[in-house]
Amino acid sequence: MVGITKFQMDYEEPLLGALFETYVAQNLLAIIGSRWKEAQLYFWGVKGGHEVDFVIEVGRKCLAIKVKSSARWQKKD
Repeated sequence: MVGITKFQMDYEEPLLGALFETYVAQNLLAIIGSRWKEAQLYFWGVKGGHEVDFVIEVGRKCLAIKVKSSARWQKKD
């Protein structure tokens, strides 16, 4: 089990990605709940690891959001 003992932006932290996605999810839900009530928040993923972290859907329109916690994009991103 890995514990978090201090708040520090350490890109080697194994939980950083999950924590950052949770932070973004909380903020998106707050915005949608207070300002964009007709919108729905989803995620999309398929076998093989392809995913979109957040999909905001309003009627027939969608906005896909991919979240990254690293300092720089890599070719695989």
